[in-house]
Amino acid sequence: MSKNPLHLLIGLTASAAALHAGNEAALDAITVHETPITVASEGIETARPTSLPRSAADLEEVITRDTIEALNPSDIYDVLQYASSVFIQRQGRKAPAFVKVRGNRALGIIIDGVYIPAAVTSRILAVLPVEAIERIRVVRDSATLNLGPLPNGTGGLLGGDDAGYLVIETRNPGAPLEGLAAVQVESFGREHVTAMAGGIGEYGYLNLLVDYDRSDGEPDETTGFEKTTLYAKGGLFYDAWSLDLQGFVTRGSKELQRSTTPGVSDAKWEYDPIKIGEFSAKASYDWGQGVTSLSYARSDLRMELQQRSWSNPDAYTLEVQEENFSDLRLDHAHRLGEHTLRTGVEGIWWHTPTGEYFYTGWEKKERTAGAFVQDEWHRGRLSLDGGVRVDKTWIDKGYEQVGSQKVLIEDEAMEPVAAAAIGARWQAAPSFALYTRARASTQNAPEVETVDGVSLSASSRLGAEAGFDAAPAPWFKPRLSLYFLDVRDAPYVAAQWTNPNDPTDIVNLYGSKDWHEYGAEVTLAGVLDALTYQLSYSYNRNNDDTLDNRIPDSTFNGIVTYTYAGLKGTVGVYYVDNFEAVNKAGTGEAGGYTNIDCSLGYDFSAMQLRHKATLYARNLTNDDYESVYGFPSLGRVIGASYRIAF
Repeated sequence: MSKNPLHLLIGLTASAAALHAGNEAALDAITVHETPITVASEGIETARPTSLPRSAADLEEVITRDTIEALNPSDIYDVLQYASSVFIQRQGRKAPAFVKVRGNRALGIIIDGVYIPAAVTSRILAVLPVEAIERIRVVRDSATLNLGPLPNGTGGLLGGDDAGYLVIETRNPGAPLEGLAAVQVESFGREHVTAMAGGIGEYGYLNLLVDYDRSDGEPDETTGFEKTTLYAKGGLFYDAWSLDLQGFVTRGSKELQRSTTPGVSDAKWEYDPIKIGEFSAKASYDWGQGVTSLSYARSDLRMELQQRSWSNPDAYTLEVQEENFSDLRLDHAHRLGEHTLRTGVEGIWWHTPTGEYFYTGWEKKERTAGAFVQDEWHRGRLSLDGGVRVDKTWIDKGYEQVGSQKVLIEDEAMEPVAAAAIGARWQAAPSFALYTRARASTQNAPEVETVDGVSLSASSRLGAEAGFDAAPAPWFKPRLSLYFLDVRDAPYVAAQWTNPNDPTDIVNLYGSKDWHEYGAEVTLAGVLDALTYQLSYSYNRNNDDTLDNRIPDSTFNGIVTYTYAGLKGTVGVYYVDNFEAVNKAGTGEAGGYTNIDCSLGYDFSAMQLRHKATLYARNLTNDDYESVYGFPSLGRVIGASYRIAF
């Protein structure tokens, strides 16, 4: 990995800090103590296409900007592991990280109201600067139907079903002129510098960010990286019209972690260069009682995988990966007395001409179209809501995996996926509320060869959830969620048939099976003077032994923060139960670890600027735990950061 002189970037930091030294108004400090991760319960809002009904309040957790800064994360994954039921896996190979929720289900992401599918989630999250994020809404279930399509991303012939979404809201300026600069250094030669400036006026706003981040990583495990990101967000508003624009470009390189498992430990791989760009635009018109929005997003990626060998210096292979994705959505929400109605249509295009990153050389091209309608009725203490959604996918070009081979698929129209959801929330007392939600979805089976020669039946999913949240005292705010998912006639590859006259002629034979999973999430949070805390425990089981063994039964996380004068100390703890991990490295036990993060920061004002100096540690116990078999964690990280804001 190349090393750029850090002093040039420190000079940029000093310049940005001095840009507006005369703005004393920005230094007015307001101390508000709130729990690190909060629950959103505002109901459907006409101006926010990603808002959820009140019955979904306990399905969603909000990680605030203050919590992100207190954790001093290396990336967004360090933050997400503190949300209930979220489980982060890190590895080498071509996909370095996975976000799982409620067992083994993946999450789609939405950035500033625009949907991005699970197929490209890990790549976008890996390069999105954490400094650009204002808050993260973790929606643990898709039962509200308005956030994105039912088959979350690209599922091929077998399709798929989403579990929820990460709704990321980036930072908006809050003053005519404001900005910050930050320097961060830590173990393994990491150097990170950010500068941001922006402002808001009568007819618009603009925010610009430059982010440089590099690390040597662990040399024997090849975990180094280097990336530069330019991020911009702006908008115009006039009368009832508004236009919001957002985008970023990243250039860099990343080493892929070496496995400790024989058979794959010889790989010495690196993405170099990495080129990722993402852009979105949303135009809205406020009719008074309703808002109409039209949004478009586009992401493009090109990465060159340099494949070398530890044992053979002459071995070399170049693999080029290209991928692009587009999303177009029309949304309208309207207030009708005690009802708020939202309806929308969405189109998605996904294309990887070089093949998906695990299956290079096999082009994939898919389209999805969907429509939904949703209504929430609210009177006094009671809220009721319901919605329906239909999505249909066309596979223009793809493949079916047959053992170690692939069979080309062209012009395949998948059967539509249809879902309906209902919910209710009753505010039984000012400090106590009950909620319940249910969702049913169905999809006809594809025309495939089966084990018994009988066509597959339509698959169906029925999910239900119930719980409460309470706040009997500021220092004691418990929440409980119980959920159940029943899956019937889920298609899977049950066997294969080989033509006795042609060994290369292999056909997948499909079958179907039923399974169900269930779980619970318990959270305690509160504020006691200058101390805030949140503790979360999650439990998830599946009646299918294979599926059950490959997820941790239990996870626990907690964040405790104490503030005294300008000092702020934070301790974060998370625990992941043992589970069986199966991947390219083989099969083995992972999990079974407890990780501790901590930080101590000091806020003060000087030279008419706001300063913050922080010392922090991640993986304080230096545990070489594995969230994926064969790929140990980085180890203890000690770091320091310094921020200047105006």
